[in-house]
Amino acid sequence: MQEGFKKANEQIERVYSKNSSASSLIITLTTGPLLPTTLRETKSEADKARDMGAKVYCLGVKDYKKDQLHDIVERKDQMYGIDEFKSLEKLVTSLVENSCMEVMAGDTYFLCLGGKSQSHISIQKCVSVC
Repeated sequence: MQEGFKKANEQIERVYSKNSSASSLIITLTTGPLLPTTLRETKSEADKARDMGAKVYCLGVKDYKKDQLHDIVERKDQMYGIDEFKSLEKLVTSLVENSCMEVMAGDTYFLCLGGKSQSHISIQKCVSVC
């Protein structure tokens, strides 16, 4: 996980150096517990991202450790957990609304391509426009 944060931070740093008011969002997903070294390095990278104004969200699936993800995020409402991958779709609306409103400080709008209604949003079909 920490390697993903490092790559994200490299990208954020390039933008942040030119525009410190640019919005950045990192959403990470894990399916199991993190080793102590991995957790420590991930927390450090998440802190670096936040220092550049990024918002960090964590998704845990199945065998994740809730307390580890709470250590990575700034607030408990930035962490989501589910028991199985097929439940992931249920989190999309909530995650998009919360993260988009936080990053953009505005309303969230949904554009669903090929879908009949917002209540049946598919991960592949939904685009959030803020």
